[in-house]
Amino acid sequence: MTGSEPIINNSDSMSSKSLRWRPEDLLLTWLVPMSWEELAADSDDRALEAYRALELSVRLQDAFEAPKLRDLTPRLGQETILKLLAYAWVRYTKREGKEAVLPAQLRQWAQFLLDSYPLESIKDIIYAFRRIGAQYDTPREVMTEYLEWKSQKLEEWHRSYKDSPDTLPDWILAHCPPHWFENNKRNEATQNRRTTNDTDQAA
Repeated sequence: MTGSEPIINNSDSMSSKSLRWRPEDLLLTWLVPMSWEELAADSDDRALEAYRALELSVRLQDAFEAPKLRDLTPRLGQETILKLLAYAWVRYTKREGKEAVLPAQLRQWAQFLLDSYPLESIKDIIYAFRRIGAQYDTPREVMTEYLEWKSQKLEEWHRSYKDSPDTLPDWILAHCPPHWFENNKRNEATQNRRTTNDTDQAA
């Protein structure tokens, strides 16, 4: 891994100079050398500041567009991905005043997230932990609630485009169920009909 390698974003076209200062790259710089004991202790202020910068900047669209865990793991290695996932859980538990997690349990939670949600991104996990309250005690509970909420958001976006001449944005289409593509084609047909009618009227 180099300092200029895209980590969590799909931003291969960015220059190495701009990539060097992204919060996610800085976060990896501090997390990768940590032992699991150090990670669980959450004593590195540099990692904390990098994570906070990343956490506060993540939008739902970013979470959709970021590389998925199954695609990111071969690039960064499983151990690195596990540390990212584990640290997201550490920050959630610290923010909500929950008991510290032992290193062995922390690694198990991270492995659970990696195995159970390969089609989600690191930013999905961070977004899920950021928006949730203190009522959940396990990553499974948090992610179950998040995925249900995200599904509802997709349905809302789909309904908002249902009677629109515009097609669904690519970043939404990539996560749509198959039947939504039919609606997208209907929207395109609606646009074509409107264009044809406008041309006929002008003639």
